[in-house]
This record gives sequence, C-alpha cells and structure tokens, in this order.
Amino acid sequence: AVYFHSSNIYISAHTLPYLHTKNKLCKEYELFHNFVLCSKITYILQMKYQFSLPVFLSFIIIVSFLFTGCHPKPKEIITKRIQYDVNIKSPNPNYDWWIQNLVGPQREKLVKNILQGVVSGKFKVYDYFFQPLSKQEVADVLTDTIAMRIKNTSPPYTSKDTLIVEHIDIKDIQRLRFLEEWSIRPKTMQFSKTVIGIAPVARRIDAEGKIQWQPLFWIIPNAKIARKLQQIQ
Repeated sequence: AVYFHSSNIYISAHTLPYLHTKNKLCKEYELFHNFVLCSKITYILQMKYQFSLPVFLSFIIIVSFLFTGCHPKPKEIITKRIQYDVNIKSPNPNYDWWIQNLVGPQREKLVKNILQGVVSGKFKVYDYFFQPLSKQEVADVLTDTIAMRIKNTSPPYTSKDTLIVEHIDIKDIQRLRFLEEWSIRPKTMQFSKTVIGIAPVARRIDAEGKIQWQPLFWIIPNAKIARKLQQIQ
C-alpha cells in the first residue's frame, strides 16, 4: 500500500518484498506520484516486521539510492535535422581499426541486412527527396549503367561507345549517410542522437577512372517522419 501526506510518501511493509529493482520501484512510484517527490520517502514498518534501527537506516539508504534515477534531467534539442556521411571501411590502412571503420564481418552483416531488407520490401525505401520507391525502382537504383568509349587493341584501333552494366554489391557500400536529431542535457553534457534516416552510399568509378560516391536511397523507419520530410521538400 502507498499513502501520501504533504510532501512525503509512505509505503507499507507489505509492499517492500515486491519492489526488488530500481525500474520496478520507479514504475510503482510513477503510478501514484509522477516522480515529483522521489527523494522524500518514508516507509511505515508494520509491527510484524521487527527491524532494528541500523537495518532500517541501511534499508532507507539503499532505497534512496535506487530512486536517484527517477528524475530524468531535461533535454535541450540542438537540431532537429543534421545530415552527414560516415565511412564504414577505413580510407587509410594506417588508421586504428575503429576510426572511420567497421570490422569486416560486422560491416558485411550490416550492409547485407540493409540490401536484403530493401530488395525484399521489408524496409520502406525513399529517394533523395523522401518520395517512396517501388521494388522495381530499388532494383534500378542497385544497377549501375556506365557509358564508356573503348578503343580496340588491334588494328585499325577504332573506338566505339559501349554500355557497361554493373550491379552494386555489398563490397561497394563503404559509407553510410545519417539523418539525425541531436539533443543534450546541458548540466551533464550527456549527448543523444536519434537516427531519423539512413542511406547507404556506394563507391563507384566513373568512365574517367575517378572515384564517385553515390547515395542510393533513404531508409526511414518512421512513416510519420517520412511524411513530414516530404512536406519540407
């Protein structure tokens, strides 16, 4: 049982055996008081529970410690939208393994999950302007057609225009583009990032042999947010 009086909260000893964890304590407390007076707690020990004073005081200290997490610090939103690319394959073999890099098996597993999910229709996919893409349109995005002029290696050494069709594979996805919301708790500098959307970026070589980075599509798990982004565009 829980009783309220002024700025104190009284919980009878019947309740004590059932409140074992911090989360359980906070949940029980929230049902009655919205975490407002979390630090002011007094327990009514019934006569059948004969605790000595040292045991009682120790118990109060422990419970007070458990309740310290009931009050979340207020967050401040730094920005509702920020976009940036992250390398998931190191651009320099001399870098430490965690710098702009995911270890090979983890990288391959992540990219494989992304590609399989979009091809199968498991994930909702959007173009660069946040418009929905069909499965066929996704298949087209994953197929890269390059126009090249190729010179014959034998006489008369004439040149001809050629179309080269390539399929984007797991090994080509070497960057991820993130769209996020950032927030912070100023007093503690606890920084939070909420990922709104993620886009795989493929490393491609153009007809002149130059490296190009090609964003493929957006995966936005929250359809409501996707609709808002469409309106902004």
